[in-house]
Amino acid sequence: MKGLNYPKVVEGNGSSTILFIPGLLGDEHSFEEVGKYFLQDGYRVIRVSYPCHPFSLQDFAEQLLSELDSPSTVVGTSMGGYVAQLMARAEPGKIENLVLVNTFPSVNAMLGATRWLIRALRFLPKGIVKGQIKRGLRDEHFGGNRKVRERIEKFIESTPASVLYYRLRALADAPEIRCFPEGIHTIVFYTKGDPTVPDSLKEQLVEKVNPHLVYEFEEGGHFPYLHNPEKFYRILKSALEE
Repeated sequence: MKGLNYPKVVEGNGSSTILFIPGLLGDEHSFEEVGKYFLQDGYRVIRVSYPCHPFSLQDFAEQLLSELDSPSTVVGTSMGGYVAQLMARAEPGKIENLVLVNTFPSVNAMLGATRWLIRALRFLPKGIVKGQIKRGLRDEHFGGNRKVRERIEKFIESTPASVLYYRLRALADAPEIRCFPEGIHTIVFYTKGDPTVPDSLKEQLVEKVNPHLVYEFEEGGHFPYLHNPEKFYRILKSALEE
């Protein structure tokens, strides 16, 4: 596990820390706008991306825990939400608030047989990965927001295919979380009409983590924090204060 290198940005020196973990198609800039609001509130803000070399989600989760000096707020979206759950399972005492955005309770349930297809990609040209990802994206993923779509498509184009594959492989190989720790102040966010996570998995996640609050955004697709960062911040801040 030791020795994972990943891009990160650490800003502020407040006594409260908030850590943002992006999804498969995100990086340390994904929550930049949302993070600015928390900086103004006096938080220490950490934004991370994934390693650019082969890694495991379990190792990544454990290393992210070492970034936290005291019980902190952890916000994870999509694949990052699964990382956040792995963190909570490993060291629940380090997490004051767990915020899960458009994510899922089980890799098996989310990927199904696709797990084996992802593993088989190691024998094929990695450029196939980009093509498959692009073909899977629809307007609903972006909430009809052209700027968000352009941002995500630019990210895909500028990211080496091998790096995208390492992320997919880390997800495909991630362990199942059979038992979720009790007592963590957990908040679940979903977006209406986001095609990424089936409703059945949303229900399973809520049942598994027993959140203190479930909130559904009316718009924003899979990326409500990019669609309207100020609104996302306001709702998140309010949820943390409940």
